[in-house]
Amino acid sequence: MTAEGHPVAAVVDALRAQAKALDCLADLIEAEAAAGDRNPDDRPHLSGAFGADAAASYCGIGSTLLREQGPPARHVGGRTVWFREDLDTWLADLPVERTHQRGKRRSGSSRGGKTTGL
Repeated sequence: MTAEGHPVAAVVDALRAQAKALDCLADLIEAEAAAGDRNPDDRPHLSGAFGADAAASYCGIGSTLLREQGPPARHVGGRTVWFREDLDTWLADLPVERTHQRGKRRSGSSRGGKTTGL
């Protein structure tokens, strides 16, 4: 049996092909890194415009909540985007929620199933 017909030779050839593909991928990654920061959705960046995931991240919420309750999106060249100014205005207009101070209990609050009082 020749080396070409040997099962190990086929595995070696497959591994060489994978190594070549990985080298090409590494070259692409290096070129991408050299090109600078990219928009998270890998599309051309519009100044101050975000895709859904980036806009939601900017606001500190999920993209579903952004789409359902956030400011209206704009459509630019087939893309749905949110502009930073619109996001900032929307965030600034949200109601301020007053939270109670941690560690303080109200009188009459429950502890372990028993009510504490004054």
